[in-house]
Amino acid sequence: MFGKKRERDMITKPGAESAQLRETNAEVKTSRSFGRPDMNAGSQSGRGPDMPMPRRLPPEIASPMARRSDLRGANNSADSSEGKRLIVGRDIVLTGEIRACQKLVVEGRVEASLTDSRSIEIAEFGVFKGSAQIETADISGRFEGDITVHGRLTIRSTGRIVGSIHYAELEVEKGGILSGQIDILSEMHEDDMHDHGHQRATVHATMMDPMDEGDEDQI
Repeated sequence: MFGKKRERDMITKPGAESAQLRETNAEVKTSRSFGRPDMNAGSQSGRGPDMPMPRRLPPEIASPMARRSDLRGANNSADSSEGKRLIVGRDIVLTGEIRACQKLVVEGRVEASLTDSRSIEIAEFGVFKGSAQIETADISGRFEGDITVHGRLTIRSTGRIVGSIHYAELEVEKGGILSGQIDILSEMHEDDMHDHGHQRATVHATMMDPMDEGDEDQI
């Protein structure tokens, strides 16, 4: 009796065995799914698996101090040239002594002594009275006094100089007027010329307005 029961227990039904095999296969698949990434997830969304984003480096930015130093150097050079430029506007009267001026622009009226300067420019309605020793001069207005130009003296058509005039080079436009003593400077210094017995070329002339007919230059 007991022997027959053991035989029945050892005999397994076909349906039960297949169910047991399915449970075993399911456990194996579940363990494998945890062991590797799911490649189907990326294919379903139309793109590959998520990859780590590359690290972006910040752009190189120049040092603010370097830029400030460059700007400061440019501003200093501009300020040095502009700082030595003097403009006397219209309706302004300036009197005194002017020294170490890079460029003097006279649009008003100046009564002064100009020394150690580079150039002077007198506008059409500008007036300068006094003395000036400069490198270049551009006269469109009126100059009265002593002027020494070691470079080029330019007299425009509306310019007029009255007084003692010393220059190395002269350019006079039609209509420009020179009146007084005119001395042509040599390449040598005036004191050296006297020491070596050289004589300066001196011309006493009065250049009148060409519109006045009948008048001639007196030399």
